[in-house]
Amino acid sequence: MVASESAPRLKQMSRPRILVAILWLAFVVRGCYYCAQVPIWEGLDEWAHFAALQYFAEHGHMPARSDPIADEVMRSLELTPLPWSNNGWIAGAVNHDEFWRLPQEQRAQRLDELGHLNASYRRPANLPPSSQRQYEAQQAPLYYLVLFPAYQLSRGWSLPAQVTFLRVLGVLLASAVVPLTYAIARLVPAARKAAIPVTAFVAAMPAAILLISRVGNDTLAVPLMTLALYYCVAGKRPIPAGLTLGAALLTKGYAIVLVPVFAVRNRKALAIALLIAGWWYAGNLVSTRTLTGDQMMAGASTRLPEIVNALHQIAWIRVIDFGATTHIWIGGWSFLQLRSWMYRVWEVIALTGLCGLALLTFRRPRILAGPAGILMAVQALFLLAAASLAFATFLTLHASAGAGWYLVAICAAEAALLACGFAGMLGLRRARIAMAGVVLLALVLDLYTVHFLLAPYYSGLIRHRPNGTLEAFHWSFRLPLPRLWPTYLAANAALAWVTLRSLRNRRPAPEHRP
Repeated sequence: MVASESAPRLKQMSRPRILVAILWLAFVVRGCYYCAQVPIWEGLDEWAHFAALQYFAEHGHMPARSDPIADEVMRSLELTPLPWSNNGWIAGAVNHDEFWRLPQEQRAQRLDELGHLNASYRRPANLPPSSQRQYEAQQAPLYYLVLFPAYQLSRGWSLPAQVTFLRVLGVLLASAVVPLTYAIARLVPAARKAAIPVTAFVAAMPAAILLISRVGNDTLAVPLMTLALYYCVAGKRPIPAGLTLGAALLTKGYAIVLVPVFAVRNRKALAIALLIAGWWYAGNLVSTRTLTGDQMMAGASTRLPEIVNALHQIAWIRVIDFGATTHIWIGGWSFLQLRSWMYRVWEVIALTGLCGLALLTFRRPRILAGPAGILMAVQALFLLAAASLAFATFLTLHASAGAGWYLVAICAAEAALLACGFAGMLGLRRARIAMAGVVLLALVLDLYTVHFLLAPYYSGLIRHRPNGTLEAFHWSFRLPLPRLWPTYLAANAALAWVTLRSLRNRRPAPEHRP
C-alpha cells in the first residue's frame, strides 16, 4: 500500500528533473552551435584571454601587462576579419566588411594560412615584430589554471581548431548555470511555481549564450557565481559556500559584489573565501591601488577636482542606455545591434518586472529578509559595481559607456527576480505564464539574430553603411552551418516545448497573490 502511494509521488518529483535535464542539454547544444558559427576572435576580448591562457600554460604563471602575445596569435589578428571598428589597430588587418570585398583568392589565402597556424609558428623576419601586449594580465588566475590541461592537450592543433575546442569546454563549464538556476528559483517563494520557465529563460538568453561561447574566464565565473549565490540563499554549509566564493573570487573580479552579502549572511564562509583568494586582492591593492586590478579602475584619476568635474560631465543616461543595450544583446566583438524598438520591448519587460517587484515588496516587506531580498541585494550591488566601472572608464577614456554583458554573471538572480516581479503584479499562476511568454520571446530573438544578423554578416551578405548602421538583410536561402543547423533548431524547439509543458497543472490551485 505504501509503495503504491509513493510511486506517483516519485514520478511527480522526477518530472521537473527531466525537464531541467532537457533544458541543460538544449543549452549545451545551442552553445556548441555558437562556438562553431562565431568566427575566431569575435568573442569579447577572446584573443586576449587565449593569449593569457597560452602564456600561463607555457610559463606556469600569469603574464605581466608588458609581455608580448605569442607569434601565432599576433599573426591570426592580421589574417582573420576583425570588428568593423578596427581602424589601423592592427597593421595590415581588415574588418569583416573589407574582408568580403577582397578577391576570393586573397580571402582563401588568408583563411588557409590561418588554418595552418599553431603553437610552433615563429614570426618571419620580413614581418614587423608583435605590437600587442597581454591585455588580460589583469585577470585572476583560476580559469587559466583549470583550462591549462585542455590547452596542453590541444597545443599541436591548428589555432582555429584549438579555439573551438576550448570554446566547447567553456560551454560545458558554463552550462552548470542551468540546474543551479532551477535550484535557486525553488528557494524563492514568489518564483517557485515558475521555476522551470525561470530556468528556461536563462537557457534561452541570446546574450548569455554569446558571452559563454568564447574563450574567456566568464565561462567559469558564471557557474561559480551562481553556485555561490545558491549557497548564500540556502544558508548554512559554510565550508562549501566559502570554497565556492573563494573560487569565484579567483576567477573574476566582479565576484567581489558577493562579499557584502556573505558578510551579512554567512561570515564563516566569507572567512574561508578570504583565506583562499585574499592574497590576489591584496596584491592588486599594492600594485594597482585597486582591489580587482581592472585597468580602467587603475588608470582612473584619483584627484578630487577631476572626479567632481567628471560627475557633472558623464552622460549617465547614455551609460544606462548603452548598458541596457549591451546586456540585452550585442553581436560579439563587432557589436552588432538589433533594431532600436527591439531593445525597447525588453526594457519594457524589465520595467514591468521592476514595478511588480516594488508592489510585492510593498505588500510583503518581509520578503526583504528572505531569498528574494538576497537576490535584490546582489542585483543592486552588481549594478552599483557596473556604474563604478562606467565612471572609471569615463575618467580614463572620457567615454560614457556601460558594459552590460557582465550582468550575465548573475542571470539566475535576474531571471528569478523577474518572476517575482510578475508574481507581484499578476499573481503566481499568471506569473508563470508571463515568464513562459518571455522565454518564447527570447527564442524568437535568438532565431532572428542567428539568421538575420550573425549568419549574413559573417558570410558577407550584409555590411555596414557609412553611418555605422547595418544594411537590411534580404533573405537568401543560405543556411548557417547546414550540418549543425538542425540540432540548433531542435534545441530551440526543446526549450519551447519544456516551457509550454511546464504550464500544465494537473491540480489547479485557487489563484492568490504572493
